[in-house]
Amino acid sequence: MFARVSTTQVAPGRVDAVISYFQDAIPTTLEGMKGGFVLVDRSRGKVMTISLWETKDAMKAAAQIANEIRAKAAETGASEMPWQVDAYEVAVQL
Repeated sequence: MFARVSTTQVAPGRVDAVISYFQDAIPTTLEGMKGGFVLVDRSRGKVMTISLWETKDAMKAAAQIANEIRAKAAETGASEMPWQVDAYEVAVQL
């Protein structure tokens, strides 16, 4: 399994708008997607997304869609910094 982890900083007052955007924008039918999370620190305006993928190829195949979703979320949240995006192999699942 593989994970894409993305973080950014948004205006703290816009965190709820970003959450709402993600609830509507993330397609649940992407091939190979096993699930994901949107984590927030409301007081600091920090947003982190974690998407889980069956294979590295499935994660790469959805990269363009993920880029578009993050760009729109940045606009929605008045993002204060660009998204930092990293990919990982999931070594242990608890």
